[in-house]
Amino acid sequence: MPQRRVLHFDGIDLRALLWHAGHLREEGVFAADEAGVQAFRGYVRTHRRSNFRLLVDGADEGFHMESVPYAQGADRKALLSRKLSQFFYGTPYAVAVSLGREKSGRRDERMLFSALTRPQVLEPWVNCLIAEEARLAGIYTVAQLAQQLLKKLDLRLDRCVLVSIGRNAVRQTFLEQGALRFSRLSLVPEMAQAELARTCAAESEKIYQYLAAQRMIPRDAPLTTLLLVHPSRAAAFTEACRSTEELRYRILDLHAAARRTGLKTSPADSRCEPVFAHLLCQFPPAHQYAPPPAQRYYRLWQMRTGMIGAGAAALISCLLWAGGQVFEAMSLAAERNRLRAQAELDGQRYAQLMQGLPPVPVGTDDLRALIERYQQLEKRSPDPFDLFVAVSRALDVFPEIEVERIEWSAGEQTDGTAKEAARPGAAPESADAQAKGGTAVIHAMLPAAMQADHRAMLGKINGFAAALRQVKLDVTGQRMPSDLESGKSLKGGGEEQGRTEPPRFVLHVARGARP
Repeated sequence: MPQRRVLHFDGIDLRALLWHAGHLREEGVFAADEAGVQAFRGYVRTHRRSNFRLLVDGADEGFHMESVPYAQGADRKALLSRKLSQFFYGTPYAVAVSLGREKSGRRDERMLFSALTRPQVLEPWVNCLIAEEARLAGIYTVAQLAQQLLKKLDLRLDRCVLVSIGRNAVRQTFLEQGALRFSRLSLVPEMAQAELARTCAAESEKIYQYLAAQRMIPRDAPLTTLLLVHPSRAAAFTEACRSTEELRYRILDLHAAARRTGLKTSPADSRCEPVFAHLLCQFPPAHQYAPPPAQRYYRLWQMRTGMIGAGAAALISCLLWAGGQVFEAMSLAAERNRLRAQAELDGQRYAQLMQGLPPVPVGTDDLRALIERYQQLEKRSPDPFDLFVAVSRALDVFPEIEVERIEWSAGEQTDGTAKEAARPGAAPESADAQAKGGTAVIHAMLPAAMQADHRAMLGKINGFAAALRQVKLDVTGQRMPSDLESGKSLKGGGEEQGRTEPPRFVLHVARGARP
């Protein structure tokens, strides 16, 4: 973290203060002449790696309040720049502060325009800082720090005037709702504390008359005046500054205020510069007067610091991620070792169990292959349910046919099936279909009364076979009740009048090819 230094300029000379952990130490005093400027340049060159803040406590300040049309972006920037040029022509040390928008009408924006009206007294010091590439954080005034002091003291007043004492000067800062409105510096020669107290009272009456004339405060309304003085001088100020209907005086203990702000070195007298310098290091105002060229090297330092911080954050993130990966890898390695040990233990237990089993005539590999083959055959074995359902529905159509038995084969052909498949008229794909879907040999018979009517018997058998073929079954006849082969004579019923057995037939049924 770079060191922080405050350059306090009161129009007479410039004092360099080093701030560290709530303590201020004066490092040099430089007169406002050529020799003092050269000595200051050498001081800056020695401490060029520090962050500098220039605190101005002079009488050359200007304030102007005006309402402007509300704008945003580039239009707002151009409008405020034009207004600053109109009010404070010729000075680059100017700033515009928004006081909020009006509640009625066009709701214009109320602005406070302020500037350091004598830039020539600041230019030698600022040019030294730029020439030495010093990091100037900003240019501030005591009037700006007065509102920071009220915030730290937790003084919430609608309107008040803060009276602070400097070297041969008394500053009166008017604040409304805790925000800066106007400030005035009165130069006074060195005098006794009693005369200084009477001077503060007289200056307070003057600023009250000025504020009332400018209609910044309502007439006949009391104005609270806060006097920031050393506790040993409180009695003299209490005696000289008596409250009236217009002014209500209130003494503030300078040492108590220093402690509230965090300053660890109490001021030796009523001069308030140490308190304001400490506030500038700890709680700098949001607005400052330095132009962009004067802040160039400070902005570069900010960007460099930001990039270093972003790089450090990225590095920390990568390290955390890498640490997480290492932890995960270690966890996986530990889990792998645990699983490996468990596998070895399970292998030992398995070997012990296998040793306790009786010997098997077949080897383990052969037995495993046999079980796998059995599982494959079991998966490929067809289910006769669909075929039996089809036969049952066909029997519902032909109730006179009576089934004696059904011989089911999962895929292997019977002798009759093989002979039938080898016949010239058999379908070439029937053997393959039978192997895939299974086959059934149906032994059935017709009523004995139909024995003499060969044509009726063939019609029933053919109708039964046709009903089975409708559900994609291949049907072939193995044995018919009458010999219908060519070259043989058809025998009538009169030749076997003594025969009373019902006519029997055998059909071979197999699943056909799916559509």
